[in-house]
Amino acid sequence: MKIPVYNAHVQFEMGDLTTDASVRGPDLCLGVVLAVCTLVGVPGNLMALKYFTTAKVAVLPTYMYISIATIDICSGILHLPIMMTLFTFRDPGIFNNLIFCVFWANVFEFLQRVSIYLAMLLSVTRTIAISKPLYRIKKKYVLLSSLIYCLLTLLEFLVGMLPEINYTYLYSVDNPNCYQMATMGLPFYFQYFIEAANILLIAICTFVSFLVTVFKLSSASKTKRAPSGWRKQGRP
Repeated sequence: MKIPVYNAHVQFEMGDLTTDASVRGPDLCLGVVLAVCTLVGVPGNLMALKYFTTAKVAVLPTYMYISIATIDICSGILHLPIMMTLFTFRDPGIFNNLIFCVFWANVFEFLQRVSIYLAMLLSVTRTIAISKPLYRIKKKYVLLSSLIYCLLTLLEFLVGMLPEINYTYLYSVDNPNCYQMATMGLPFYFQYFIEAANILLIAICTFVSFLVTVFKLSSASKTKRAPSGWRKQGRP
């Protein structure tokens, strides 16, 4: 049997090939779940993409749904290498190639961040439309905010190339996909602070917009039911 040669960024040895049933079972289950999600999600989003791109009404939600569907298609395809590692005892496979490892880690991270940002943006714009029906949301401002967020995310990756930050790209048996890690110390904590703050702020905005939407819809529903109640009481 030919012993595979792993590159320096791969923290993996043949002895790490996981055969323990307590680990192998969950790996196979997760691999199957990812496979099903990809087989269902990619065609489903392709159909959604076709529908929205051929829509005659070019409104803001249409552009946002097109962007989200495109990102979900790309994300589903990018899960294929992870599935292969889970089905092959976490062997790195194509992640053993450093160029692919760097490309995959950056693209995957970028798509995940933009995806949750667009979901938040869709939730906030919907809340504004429900709360203030007569207010017209400027499409250019929403698209501009998305562009700025994308540029800031790319800027973070570029900052990671500085010697002081020194992003390194790794693959390990504990984390069967490529990921980036800053130099230990202040750069490391700064990287995770940026990621945590990014996710936390987006989650808070989404949750607040959800609560506002529920409150507004609940208030509107009570207002509509009020006249029938008055009539039952014999009021004019």
